[in-house]
Amino acid sequence: MAQHIHSPQEFNQVLSSSSTAAKVVMADFYANWCSPCRQIAPTVEQLATQYQHCINVVKVNVDHHDELADKYHVNQMPSFIFLKDGKVVDRFIGNNPTMLREAMQKNCFTN
Repeated sequence: MAQHIHSPQEFNQVLSSSSTAAKVVMADFYANWCSPCRQIAPTVEQLATQYQHCINVVKVNVDHHDELADKYHVNQMPSFIFLKDGKVVDRFIGNNPTMLREAMQKNCFTN
């Protein structure tokens, strides 16, 4: 299940603990008013469960955490950013379940 981020400190904590556990973090930057974000949300949840052994999935509401959106240059949603050891290793934008599945698989197996 994807973890909803409530503060930048919590986001940093997830990055830190994921590095220690040798896991990738996939940050789903979304907004409640974003229709494509709502459409892909069930796929995000399904993949979060499927890949929980190698990827920590977090959801970042850009309306509540604009500082994180700015830091990662998020200006379109949904944006999916993969981070390893705190560094961006992959990213893509849009409601494309096939592309999301492929990115999850790629980032799990290159971990």
